[in-house]
Amino acid sequence: MFSGVFLFVMIFFSLSATKLPHYGFYGLSGLITLIALSAGQHNSPSGSDRSIRVWWPLAQKIYLALLIFGMAALPYWWGVAEALIRDVYYQTVWREADLLFKKHQISFLLFFVSCMLIFLVRNITAAILGSLIFAFGLQVIIVPTVMSALRDPIVRIAQIAKQLQAEEMITWRLMAPSLSYHAQRIIPAGSPTTGKLVALYEKDHDALLLEVTATSRENFVIETLWKSGGLQLVRIK
Repeated sequence: MFSGVFLFVMIFFSLSATKLPHYGFYGLSGLITLIALSAGQHNSPSGSDRSIRVWWPLAQKIYLALLIFGMAALPYWWGVAEALIRDVYYQTVWREADLLFKKHQISFLLFFVSCMLIFLVRNITAAILGSLIFAFGLQVIIVPTVMSALRDPIVRIAQIAKQLQAEEMITWRLMAPSLSYHAQRIIPAGSPTTGKLVALYEKDHDALLLEVTATSRENFVIETLWKSGGLQLVRIK
């Protein structure tokens, strides 16, 4: 049952149109329960293999220490991983998050110290301490930072949209349901034509130019009102 909770969340949100980092938390309850049941089985006296009960606590400590070490070293390896991303937009988001992580580089040194503490305390204390430290770093530092890199450009476009209420605004090739929420107005997907504000990915600017050229029968100018974080807002006039 618990594995079903985790797998359902993983499969459902993998198929969804929008994918945000915090969606993974919905499946953690089932995953944490599975880990707890596994740990309890290996640590209990009724375990069938005594050797497993001997090395299992040490394996737990090493695993947690490696997780925290990876998190502590994040400002050093995050930028390197950008080469694995193909989409230009997400490369930009990844780069923005990297800059934010580097601004708080000193705070990550505390996690290096935590790695050492895990080996200096009792087994059960190490498991609790390591889990809390990793959860804290993930929930308070890493996910909010990535979310900021994703959300801040959307919020900024929404603020501009609120200032330009009189002008018709659409999105083009941009999936951003939160844009309408932050702008406090419905911003539908539509066809780019003269007289409209258009929110889109920076990578699609040239495609937008071709689209308007193919559909417009009059001269036009695409004015860039704002761009950052892989997104931009333009006015076609």
